[in-house]
Amino acid sequence: MALSLGCCALALSGPASAGDWTFGGSYSTRFDYNDNYFLDSSDPQSVFSSVSSLGLKADWRDDTQTFSLNGSTTYSRFFGEGSDVLLPAIEPRVSTSYSVKTKRTTSTVGASFTYDDISRLDPTDPDGFTIDNFRTSYGLNASVRHLVDRRNTVTLSNSLSFDTFSGSGATNDDRWSSNTSLSWNHLLTKRTSVSLTGSVSDTFIDDDEETHRRIYRLSSSLNNRFSDRLRARVGGG
Repeated sequence: MALSLGCCALALSGPASAGDWTFGGSYSTRFDYNDNYFLDSSDPQSVFSSVSSLGLKADWRDDTQTFSLNGSTTYSRFFGEGSDVLLPAIEPRVSTSYSVKTKRTTSTVGASFTYDDISRLDPTDPDGFTIDNFRTSYGLNASVRHLVDRRNTVTLSNSLSFDTFSGSGATNDDRWSSNTSLSWNHLLTKRTSVSLTGSVSDTFIDDDEETHRRIYRLSSSLNNRFSDRLRARVGGG
């Protein structure tokens, strides 16, 4: 079981004077609890963690185009009986996107880079030897959103990611992942809509067996916008 609680969130943003550029920043902290962090049924160990994130973003836009550049750093600390081998972790992330819209269609492409330090201490070493393990992730995504009529919208999207692992303690194999989805949204009233989404996900793992996994998903949701700040969503799949 895993629980997450967010608090102390602060966001700062404001327009800059240089044309259509907008700059912003954000800070957030959340607290997580997992009663079996290492997924070991014979010896479950609980772990508490605090996760703090600092982000900066820059947006440029005109009547038909939008360009965004985002950067963030996440710092995690761990507590509890299972935290003895877990080191504080810093995870930098950079992402960018570009979109262009016409009267009925909006097309978007994007890319991301994440570096995650998942090193641990060796529990068998009295001197606290560190088992180095680093994950580097690269991502690409694209989507097309088309307004069929006043009540119906169709969105086709695809994402690709590549995860590579390095370090003396790296035990995971490099992997490619892709996800393709098609969604339909129907406006029931001015504030309420229903959505239906179908997707297929593929994972290719660079191991001795050249593992390939494929997952099909079908989900639906009912969405309601009470105001510009309050929204509700109920879904299943």
